[in-house]
Amino acid sequence: MGIFDDGIDAEEMGLIGALSEELSEERREQRRLRRELEAEDDEEADDEGDEPLPRRGRRVRAAPGRRLPGPTGAKGELFLRWVREVNRGLKGRHDSMYGPPRSPEDGRPLSTAIDFFGVRIENAHLVSDRFLHLIYVVMVRFRDHGLSAIVFTDDGTPVVNGVEELGTFDVSTRTITINLRLHFEMAVRTAAHGHSGYELMALIWKGMATTLLHEFAHAIDTAQGPLSRRGRSSLEGFADSWTAEAMTALALEGQLEPPAEETEEPFFGGLVAEALAAAAAAGEPWAAEQQAIRNARLVFRDAESGISLATEKEFYALSLAGANGDPRGLRLNDFIRRGRARELAAQEREAELERKLREALRGRREVIVEHRFPGSQPRRLRGFPVAIRKEGPFVSVSLAGCEGGAPVELRLDHLEAVAEPGHA
Repeated sequence: MGIFDDGIDAEEMGLIGALSEELSEERREQRRLRRELEAEDDEEADDEGDEPLPRRGRRVRAAPGRRLPGPTGAKGELFLRWVREVNRGLKGRHDSMYGPPRSPEDGRPLSTAIDFFGVRIENAHLVSDRFLHLIYVVMVRFRDHGLSAIVFTDDGTPVVNGVEELGTFDVSTRTITINLRLHFEMAVRTAAHGHSGYELMALIWKGMATTLLHEFAHAIDTAQGPLSRRGRSSLEGFADSWTAEAMTALALEGQLEPPAEETEEPFFGGLVAEALAAAAAAGEPWAAEQQAIRNARLVFRDAESGISLATEKEFYALSLAGANGDPRGLRLNDFIRRGRARELAAQEREAELERKLREALRGRREVIVEHRFPGSQPRRLRGFPVAIRKEGPFVSVSLAGCEGGAPVELRLDHLEAVAEPGHA
């Protein structure tokens, strides 16, 4: 699963229609529950002894002998929980209803986890309240998940068979784990390749939302018990189609919009600013393009087709229109298909170049590389790989013996070819 899987096809249109009908039923149920909550204004306290909630100048209590509804989606429900936490001293009145409590002096998190209806969100302080809101919405809409925890990591985990993963779902512990560092690195590399048209933070958000929903689909799929008779392809097929359906429905409701300011993202905000500053200082063309998109307050721009979009909602709406024959939407969907193919080719090329360089490094063999910094003339270098390292999002090779000078550091995404002498 990657962060560049966006397109909408005819099969997904049917799924989208089915989900839209379900969401309409959900909204009707939410309105009914809100009316129930308002009708309980002067009832007795529930058996948990929760503090009263002021509303319209009166004191509201739950009905005697019954608990408030579970994750129903009623707006008053989350607010009621926040009031209880404030009354119990777990949160200050300045704290978000979604995120963990923070210091009123400097905004630092006073805790690292929160609880959404029995599901523990570990390291919630690493993501924005906006993303926690998305998690809440997903949990409200799709209640049969059986999750125990969602964990955000900043250390490069989870790792499966020695390879970092964007996210995993552990069926035995009912836990989703999401790798923040890898989402950032993949988004930067994708932006540097220049095939997506997306602003960097919007690209990160699309990847994060896709991973959350994909792993959430696995939770739903396995909530009723083990699925030992089904193979991996069947499980992944369900997760992929469900994710495409849910992403579209949520985007059209405006639920996938990234924060207006990057500083709202505690983990990603500083990293995005540093990555763009470093790329601009190095004279990389993608940094200038990113800055232009950001200055225009866009999430997507394709100069060739003349399509500029300010929100994810517009992006998905136009893509759907293209599926129905709209000329501008057809141009967008064509760009998505071509961009996806180009991005995949770029990833495969870099993986192949790294493989060849590692083989030469192990065998202490000389190589000839074709190097081209964007916007400059290509050059051919000959030397021995002495180190391959990953610094931030990019992988670099140190090539010794180039024209008798000191080792030269070359980024893999700036290499066009690698060959051994006699095979160049």
